[in-house]
Formats: sequence, C-alpha cells, structure tokens
Amino acid sequence: MNDKEELIKRKIVGLFHDPPWKPWVISGEIKIDSLCKEGIREFDGDAHENQGLTVAMKILGATPEEIKRLKDYVHESDVLSAALDRYLNPREEKVAQTEKVNILNPDLDLRYPLEVKPKDIDGFVCEVIETSEKLKNAGADLTLLYNYLYGNIELIWYKYNDKALPLADTRVKTYSVFDHLYSTTSLLNWFDGKAFEGYLVKVDIPAVQDIISRSRKIYDLWGGSWLVSALLFYTILPFIEKYGADVVLSPFMGLNPFFHSYLRSKLEELNLDPNEYDYMSDFDASQPVMPATAYLALPKDEKDVEKKIREYYLSAWRKIVDAVPVDEKVKKELEKIKDYPIVPIRVSVKNVHIDINKSDADLVIEFDKLFREEFEEPKVKFSYGIPAYPL
Repeated sequence: MNDKEELIKRKIVGLFHDPPWKPWVISGEIKIDSLCKEGIREFDGDAHENQGLTVAMKILGATPEEIKRLKDYVHESDVLSAALDRYLNPREEKVAQTEKVNILNPDLDLRYPLEVKPKDIDGFVCEVIETSEKLKNAGADLTLLYNYLYGNIELIWYKYNDKALPLADTRVKTYSVFDHLYSTTSLLNWFDGKAFEGYLVKVDIPAVQDIISRSRKIYDLWGGSWLVSALLFYTILPFIEKYGADVVLSPFMGLNPFFHSYLRSKLEELNLDPNEYDYMSDFDASQPVMPATAYLALPKDEKDVEKKIREYYLSAWRKIVDAVPVDEKVKKELEKIKDYPIVPIRVSVKNVHIDINKSDADLVIEFDKLFREEFEEPKVKFSYGIPAYPL
C-alpha cells in the first residue's frame, strides 16, 4: 500500500469517525444496537464512535485491526479540530439541538420543532454502504470513492433525515457534525503521526476586475466570470484527484457545482447514471461560482508545488481553448494563444510545522498566525492577455 492510498483510507475513516447522529446518541435520545441489520463493532471508543467506525469498516472492506490503526491517526486531527472550536467558544452550558446560527451573523438562524430527531438512520447508512460497493465494483479507485462520499454524504443524510441538523458540539450553535468532519479530513493532509507538516498554498488569478470591465455585453460579463471560475477549478483539480476534495480549504468543494459536474463525468465513465448517484445533478458548472482565489492544504510529500500549479494552470487554459466550438479559421487563431493564458497566475506557498504537544491556547495562536499572516505574493506585470513570465 502506497502513502497516498494510506492517506485516503485515513480520510474515509475521518469522514465517519463522528456519525451525523452523534448528538442524539450523546444526549441519550436514541440508542443504536445495529446499523443496516448488522451489529456494532467495538473499537475502544464512545458509542457513537464505534458506530461511525463500523460504517467506515464496511465501506473500506477493512479488518477491525486496520480500522483501529487508522483511527489513531484520525484521533489527533479530530482533537485539534475540536480543540480550536472549543477554545474559541468556551461555553459549558448546552444549547438546544434544534437551532443552528450563522457563524458570521448569529441573527440568522435555522429553527426546528423540539421533537425533531433522525427518522431513518438505517436508510442513510445502507445507501452509503451500498453505493460505495457499487462504485468499487464499477472500477472506482479509492480517491474517487472518497470524493464521491465527501460531495454527497451530507446530502444523503438530509434525504433520509431532512430536519435533523446535527450540531457538532451541543454547546455551540455555529457548526454541524459535517463541518467538523470536513475540518478533520483537511487536517489529515498535514498530520504525519508526530506533527502537522505540509504546505498552505494560495492560488490566485489576479486582475479579475480588469477582465470583467472589458465586457461589452451581458454574455461577455458572464464569459469573463466563467472563464476565471473554470481556470481556477481545473488548475486545482489534479490535487483533488490525487488527495481528495478536502485538500481545498477554500472555496468549499463539497457542494460546489464545478466539483459535482466533475463527479458526474467520472460516474458516466464508470457507466453509472449520475442522476441516480449524485445529489446535485440539478446544478452544473455553467455558472461562475468559483472565486478567483483558492487555499490548499497540501501534504509535505508534495514536491515542486509552485511549478506544478503553473503547469496545471497552463494545462487548464489549453483545455478551455481546445473546447471552444468554432470553425477552422477561428481555430487557427486560437492556436496562437494556447501558450498564453489570459492573465498570469500567482502562487504563494507557506511551510506548515505545528507541534501537537501544545496547549489548546498555543495551538489556536499557531493556527491564527498561520492563516492571518500575509503571504509573500510575487508581483506580476502583464499586458492584457500576455503573462510577464514564461509558464
């Protein structure tokens, strides 16, 4: 087993280490003895952890011993993710499991009747396990399986439990179990067993306003915006295919139409009906919803990061140029610009090294410093459509 396969296995365990029904198990409102007609395995964890890890074991087809080993790696990322939240939200009293507020504006909230609880946990578990088996039998590799789960796990949960919004911490109203799972899997990109090490990368397409300001008609405005969105997505896609969608810290990929369009194309390659398996089939990549900037959490084993991103950017530009449906005369003109993307790309890379043997307060300070400090961004000069440096 190679390092990449090991990492993806950890992430699948990380995606289920806290199951969506966790808060109701902790509160004692529900008790689960079996999932999808099978008993719960014991992994030396709390009841909800044993339940989630049982699901992960079924998806991976792993032994209990392997799940326990993977769980140990997930544990550190889980603890760090939770520690950051608990330090920033030092509350002791519990809040109602029926309300979630917007973290940026607490006046915006979602409220549900007090009696709401998950109504079909088995339906969710059975579909996740059965769909995973169908994908594997159709030829999906482990990373594609993980990407599918990352993009659809939340949507499948609400299919069967549409009003059961699970708070990750019953003392805090701002984030759900799913938010915590995504955070945990992202941190796994950096955890090597001893410390959190790797790269925090900022990928930026500059001069977006310059591109948009040259629009003469409405479809020019859409075209310029869409071009930036598509360029950024296809530039970061190789990392998504290699490490999983959680490698993109921002924008969030789980509910992103570009990401789901990619998933549907992969399902079609496996001769699986995307309308049956992908829960965002009503949304496509026709709208420019990707921003011009992305932040990535790359493992420390990834080499030549900046060089690779520039190569991926050029490849993305060529892909878009080749896809333009035009006649032969215009095609010849387009050939002249295939090596010259519309604007240069900016890539900034920070080294990450955070020791796990620190207090919650020190960890918060380390991460706050990591994300707040300005990147050393290269200045770029260009004439419109002509990069100032070779790609």
